[in-house]
Amino acid sequence: EIRGIMSTTTTTTTNGKPKRHRKRNGGGKRKNTGGRNTSSSSSSNSSSSANGGKDEDVKTEIGPIICPGHSRPVPDLCFSKVVEDGRVFLLSSCLDGKPMLRDGETGDWIGTFLGHNGAVWSSRFNDDATRVVTAAADYTAKLWDAVTGDEVASMTHNHIVKAAFFALGEGDNKIVTGGHDKTLRLWDVEAASSVFGNEEDSEDKKSKAVQLTESTIIRQFEKPVTHAMSTQPNLVIAAVNNELQVVDMRSGEVAMTLSTDKAAVTSMSLSARGETLVVSAGAKVYLFNAETLAVESAMDLDKRPIQCAAYDREHGLLYTGSSAELWVRVYDTTGANLDMKKGHHGPVRTIAVHPSLKQYASGSEDGTIRLWDC
Repeated sequence: EIRGIMSTTTTTTTNGKPKRHRKRNGGGKRKNTGGRNTSSSSSSNSSSSANGGKDEDVKTEIGPIICPGHSRPVPDLCFSKVVEDGRVFLLSSCLDGKPMLRDGETGDWIGTFLGHNGAVWSSRFNDDATRVVTAAADYTAKLWDAVTGDEVASMTHNHIVKAAFFALGEGDNKIVTGGHDKTLRLWDVEAASSVFGNEEDSEDKKSKAVQLTESTIIRQFEKPVTHAMSTQPNLVIAAVNNELQVVDMRSGEVAMTLSTDKAAVTSMSLSARGETLVVSAGAKVYLFNAETLAVESAMDLDKRPIQCAAYDREHGLLYTGSSAELWVRVYDTTGANLDMKKGHHGPVRTIAVHPSLKQYASGSEDGTIRLWDC
């Protein structure tokens, strides 16, 4: 299994399997910091002299855990739910075409899903984090065994796929996709169950990964689907043509439309514990009740274009990234800017909050992931 506690020994393989090694924080350039950046500042030079050269006023600021490994921008991050053994996993999508699985608390690399031939735009776990689905620019969405790293199924589209997720209430057998073919599709991957969990040789499993070409069309639109997700069974929320269309999966009809003031949606996610739908569009962040989809708040945040947003409802904290700067900003629900986290060398494209509400992760144009303490 690729989820075990891994040693620092690097094992490189040639069969497309994850490389089993442990890498953390900028290639080990910093020592004895627990994988974090640290910086020290002295509030008083005189105190050092007065205490025999011992500076008792040095303050050490603990920085984020830095997770290298990707070679291009990171457009999407996703934490799993807390699984049976109490662990949480972090899944990163990347334009390098190599989504990665990490420990959600330490950021330690666990494995890389190898098989896409284009940028991966989004990735999602199933409920128990044993399966992963990815959406990519190579015109496919892929289903993976998250324990072994094997490709279980590939769903062929006729254009770029921007979103893929497990349909709520359908177990692991139904996947919804959307993308530049302007279509929401429902895929039945039950046929792939014979591959999933099979203990046969991994090369045989790779060759037997199910190739799916037939899907059920939920709805066709006039414009591309840029984001899609569900907050309740039988409904899909799709970002299309500068608005959110809520589609009934059974009839294909638009049940309701959620306004983003005619601004293009740049991110869409659930709050850390699933109570709130969080949408960024233009310079605003919209908070919708996840069950009723009633708008709870629409915050205009300092007139900056918002690239991504994540929300901790319990503590009333909103985390954002902007295409106009390199920082993570922290706001309260009144829109007051509480903090700014600096460290990325490119605009922040995605943020996700850990289910414990003690950490959050940011992914950037600079190709790195950073884990910050809340």
